Amino acid sequence: MNYRISLRLLVLVGIVFSLVSCSDNPALRLRYEAEKMLFNAEKTAAEAKQLDKEMLSGVYPAFHNCIEFCYDALNTVDGATYPVEHKELKYLTFKSSLRLAELFFSVRQFDSSIAVLNRLIDSIALSDKQLLQACLNLGQSLQASGRWDSALVVFNFTIEEFYPPVDNLGELVMPAFNLPGSVYQVFNLIGDSAGAKAAFERAESYYRRVIRDFPDTKLEAAAHLALADLYDSVRRWQDELRELRFLSDSLLPNYRDILLRMADVHGGGLKDYDTALALYNYLLNDLGENDTTSMGPEILFRISQVKMEQKDYGEARSVVSRLKKAYPKYYDTIPMPQYVLARSLELDGKWERAEAEYSLLIEKYRGTDEAMMALLYMIDYLQRKGRIEEARTWRRKAEQYYDELATRGRGEVTEARALFYKAELYRRSRDYEAAARILLDVFNKFPDSEPGRNALRAAEKLYRQQLKDADVADSLLNLMKKHASTIPEGG
Repeated sequence: MNYRISLRLLVLVGIVFSLVSCSDNPALRLRYEAEKMLFNAEKTAAEAKQLDKEMLSGVYPAFHNCIEFCYDALNTVDGATYPVEHKELKYLTFKSSLRLAELFFSVRQFDSSIAVLNRLIDSIALSDKQLLQACLNLGQSLQASGRWDSALVVFNFTIEEFYPPVDNLGELVMPAFNLPGSVYQVFNLIGDSAGAKAAFERAESYYRRVIRDFPDTKLEAAAHLALADLYDSVRRWQDELRELRFLSDSLLPNYRDILLRMADVHGGGLKDYDTALALYNYLLNDLGENDTTSMGPEILFRISQVKMEQKDYGEARSVVSRLKKAYPKYYDTIPMPQYVLARSLELDGKWERAEAEYSLLIEKYRGTDEAMMALLYMIDYLQRKGRIEEARTWRRKAEQYYDELATRGRGEVTEARALFYKAELYRRSRDYEAAARILLDVFNKFPDSEPGRNALRAAEKLYRQQLKDADVADSLLNLMKKHASTIPEGG
């Protein structure tokens, strides 16, 4: 009992001293008040949970008041007299502004996000780390608002100004490091060949510069990997392999992943099947019999793919059978081996068995891309064979299948993916207008998801090539600029 009284007394004394010190130091009092306001604003945002535009109207005042208080406090507190408190108030201004900008971005109020970030950058002398994050967010908001040219100015400034983009611990800030390659991908996505060529050359030069300037460091390794990704995107397989070889050191933690990727390049892009199989088998042997990683089944699956490319369909099925026996949980959850089994039977001229395996794929792995694509394969096969009535039956089944998935997964990515395949079903039937309507519906419902972006890209292609409506296609192209993912989610 006495211990409890003593503890309470100590806490009370601490509070009293804190209040006294705050009263003697007006800068400390202002900083304390700013911290309390930010804490309460974050608490309000957390309580809002699923944030939308309506909910943000209740959260916005808390952050806005905190930001205004911070700016006023900075104007009041003399940095020379109170350097510590002044620095802390700048940080609180940065943190609260960045948080509000992110909240605006999350509910697609991009102009408001831009305004908050512009004011922050113009008003506060930010540290390099803070300015880097603010620039990344500003560029992303400008791009999402449709101002790609302005976003590009910010991205180019970020690439040049923050070289190399590392934090206080010397670790890479990956969204900034990946920015040169990401800018190229946007130009490539929107079909700007001249812009893509210039952006590719700039990205290539940037990563080469990192390799020259920081040999034998994490930065060099990251640059080699970035170059490998860049070359992969333009199908320069030998160049990709050259970069990967720099990383194929058995002492490195991701050594096996690099070898696996090299094997994929040999077996895929280069069609050098013998080398690919040699690398896959080396990796399998290196794993040993008691492998508990996911790499074992992944390697076996890739071997089955190489056997398919070699038209050795019986051996492909043998490898799948080996995979199923050794890794039953993997086989039960990953649909691609089942697809290889069905496809190998089809190409081997054993359609009845293939049809049974396709049907199993469609039901067992319901809702996966492989299952939804299998329905299209079934229809295509039957049409090629002249079995029109059977093809029509499967088409009705497919449409019902996609509709059921979309209904069950309403509001989720499952709905977007199911409707995307339904649009493809209509496209293959040459009902281009219906396909385009479905794709735009997918995009409007899921504008910031990968399926939504894919739907927008497919719709633009339909309007340009099949429907011959250049005006609509151009407007969709502008939307693609806004929604192309330059900064990765979570970046």
